[in-house]
Amino acid sequence: MGVAIGAIRLPATTSGLDDPWVIVREAERLGFESVWAGEHHVIPGDTGSKNAFYTAGVPGMSSPLITLAGAAAVTRTMKVGTGVLLPVQRNPLLLAKEIASLDADSGGRLEVGIGLGWNREECEIMGGDFSQRAAQAKEAVQVMKLLWSEEFVEFHGKFYDFPLLKSAPGPITKPHPPILLGMHTDQALNRIVDYADGWLEAVTDPDKLVGVGIEHIAGGRAKLDRLAVDAGRDPASISIRVLLIDRDEKVDQTLIGRYTEAGANHVQLLGTPNLPEAMTSQTAALEWIRRVADRVL
Repeated sequence: MGVAIGAIRLPATTSGLDDPWVIVREAERLGFESVWAGEHHVIPGDTGSKNAFYTAGVPGMSSPLITLAGAAAVTRTMKVGTGVLLPVQRNPLLLAKEIASLDADSGGRLEVGIGLGWNREECEIMGGDFSQRAAQAKEAVQVMKLLWSEEFVEFHGKFYDFPLLKSAPGPITKPHPPILLGMHTDQALNRIVDYADGWLEAVTDPDKLVGVGIEHIAGGRAKLDRLAVDAGRDPASISIRVLLIDRDEKVDQTLIGRYTEAGANHVQLLGTPNLPEAMTSQTAALEWIRRVADRVL
């Protein structure tokens, strides 16, 4: 069981916590398996485009790799994961070095969830090609894998082009940290089998946590297995992590067990209606994460 870091850690300047890592430490002590962080680089203003501004409010989000480095530094066993990075909004040479550094500094506890991004304006502001972001993301992963696999490499692709160079040191996880795709399109599962190690899926509608969400994961697991066999891959080499939006605090051990039976290897939580109250003091924060643990662990 993992927990998204947005639900357990806020920047010190916007919370009542003297120690921003107190809940991360307590989550590890309680037995949570992993901690996750996602990203939005910028929040475009409302330009009239349906993609420009999320009406529910795009959250201000800390840099995930820096945040996870802090989480890794104050823990010893918890995995740290990105849920998700947006590679088309980054330079893959820099991203490859940052991922390798975090993998090494965490002792090989990193999992890398990536996505395409839904916000056209944010993507284009950051230099991505929104209309071709699926192809660009795949090429970015190809670049990073190449940098991690050989000493001196060069690359000449559609989106990235560089001469012979070396990126060192590389990750300590071989051949590289697991790469999970967090995508919701019909082509997501094909892409996972093509170049990733797992599926990072989210059930975002509280009304779908029971029934529809479980059926969706079961169907995805069955399709992934078929596609893997057709591609000559071992289906067991492809994991499924499910992010459950827990706004109504419906997630418990029984529900988690049903997702596991449906084919999920791991489940993680995001969201709580009591987050503002939980972040008012360290005592309140610790009481909150302990209540969550009693319900889900």
